[in-house]
Amino acid sequence: MSEERIDGKYQILKSLGAGMSGEVFLVEDPKGETMALKRLNGWQLGRDQELALESFKDEFRVLKNLHHPSIARILDFGRESETGCYYFTSEFVDGTDFFSATEQKTPEECEELFVQALRALEYLHAQGILHLDIKASNLLVTPNGTVKLIDFGLASERLRQKMVGTPTYMPPEIIYRETPDNRADLYSLGILFYYTLARDNPFKGKGIQDTLERQKHLTPPLLIKGNPQIPKYFDAILERLLKKNRLQRYQQAARVIRDINLLGGKDYPIETSDTLLSYLPEEGALVGRQQELGQVQRICQKLQKSPPASFRTTVWIRGRRGAGKSRLLQELKYFCQLNDIAVLSFDPSLPPVPEKEPTVLLLDDVDRWLELDTKRRQLQV
Repeated sequence: MSEERIDGKYQILKSLGAGMSGEVFLVEDPKGETMALKRLNGWQLGRDQELALESFKDEFRVLKNLHHPSIARILDFGRESETGCYYFTSEFVDGTDFFSATEQKTPEECEELFVQALRALEYLHAQGILHLDIKASNLLVTPNGTVKLIDFGLASERLRQKMVGTPTYMPPEIIYRETPDNRADLYSLGILFYYTLARDNPFKGKGIQDTLERQKHLTPPLLIKGNPQIPKYFDAILERLLKKNRLQRYQQAARVIRDINLLGGKDYPIETSDTLLSYLPEEGALVGRQQELGQVQRICQKLQKSPPASFRTTVWIRGRRGAGKSRLLQELKYFCQLNDIAVLSFDPSLPPVPEKEPTVLLLDDVDRWLELDTKRRQLQV
């Protein structure tokens, strides 16, 4: 086990992977809980780095409001004081990539996992978000058979008319640099489902250019020709998912599930009881408290612009139980972290954290805090 820590509190257990802009680690927090930590490395001033940072922050903004059983939960955002590197933590998904996880599974078992992925896309698209990089390594299957969608690095992509994603899963409209919509993700998921059943991706060429040409022109052979045990309706659904003209494709993931039920005589619910809860407002974006949040945000911005120790204020947030006080504090924490304002969340079970300037101290339970005299004196309140 490594003794290296990120931001003085996340102990690195192992590396989970690295790319050009950063690395993902399995870490342990001071409470002993394991999680994934994605760090944007090598931060320096410059146009490319500024765009990378903004994209990194956008990815966090996208993820923090997503609450779905098939999407990894976001936990925290921060910046290392010594290196200046930004990072965010999320639920660690202990799973296997979709292709490997389905190696010994029957077509029906693969179909059940495919439906889970469709529900995840239905939820994501309902939030107005595109993933834009659906592929085997970004859909993990946990030991208990739950599909988890990961890596939302392109979901926040602002410049839509450019080629993004992975060529072997890329829809033609992205190759032609057209603005994508929900059907782009469904095309990519269709390729993954075909790849899973055929155990071969017919769009993978000898090189990138060959692969892109196949995406623009190739119609893959029917699955049933290679494996008579594959149900005929799979080919009908995949044919529509993989249409080159997106106007001829499915527009919604839910419609794919309906066709599986209709053509295959199945009874998959469009949503389960767990996925339905994901659509409730209190499980997603902050609702009905934008005015209050804006007021506190302006105070924090004034703190950031004021000289150290020259601006101190206390804000009391009161309301009945269930009014959204904790949710408002959570949004305030994210706002401060994304704007380089240090945040201390009071937790008597953790060791004291050295105070930085400017700093916002968040107390979600004032009564409990007041009872702890030792901790109160330590924080000099």
